[in-house]
Amino acid sequence: MSFMLRRGEHYGRIRRQLTYADITLSDVLYAPESRNESHANLAALIVFVKTGGYDKQVGAQSMVCSAGQAIFVPAQHSQADVFRASTTHCVIAACSNSVLNRFREVGVALPNQTIFLRTDFASTVAKLEQELSDSDAFSPLLVEGLMLDALVRSNRRARCDSIDRRPVWLRRAKELLRDDAVNVKSISSIAAAVGIHPARLSTDFRRAYGYTPGEYLRRMRVRRAAQLLNQSDARICDIASQCGFSDQAHLTRLFQKQMNCTPAQFRRRLSH
Repeated sequence: MSFMLRRGEHYGRIRRQLTYADITLSDVLYAPESRNESHANLAALIVFVKTGGYDKQVGAQSMVCSAGQAIFVPAQHSQADVFRASTTHCVIAACSNSVLNRFREVGVALPNQTIFLRTDFASTVAKLEQELSDSDAFSPLLVEGLMLDALVRSNRRARCDSIDRRPVWLRRAKELLRDDAVNVKSISSIAAAVGIHPARLSTDFRRAYGYTPGEYLRRMRVRRAAQLLNQSDARICDIASQCGFSDQAHLTRLFQKQMNCTPAQFRRRLSH
């Protein structure tokens, strides 16, 4: 039988925690190579993995949970975790049945199994951490709104995927550009991976999505840079290199175009 954790209880070290009527928000660190034996939570969880990562075992299913991902875990759902060699940092929202019912009332489909959420990770975590640092009377409403936003975004993307009639190879090309943006060497390598001529990939991709594969790749690299600016104290020049930019100036130019601020300005805003 799994050990049952109450709302706000976590095996890791809780650095900061705020408890509202229907949501408990926790900033949690998990030690390198530690283990969470089989357990369940009385409240549903939305887990944002900020740094590090872990392997989650849910029944016969194994999930690799990495930095930059958000995971929905239903209440009383048995699971076990094995953490990686570096410290894992998570921001976790434990949600009562009352708040989940409010989400359902506005049309949000809540899964009955543990899944990855497809949401705007970097900005959501930045706002949650700001509330953990500087909470006020409006914080419960804001945090609930952020959780609703994360679930709605994920619902919307799942629905779009279910009715997406684009060719499988085209959707696969987009996934490769999105999920491995920092390691993509060229658009030709993506075309080869999906078995399509590069010219056709560029033409069909732009017709389907409204931008070229190269433009989408740059967007994904800027998004990854924003995550690293939020998650680490690494120098901006090092982040530029990690994210596939030729130098810091290249990152700054594209970052400002997409985010309306420089990387340095973005990091300063997060620290306030």
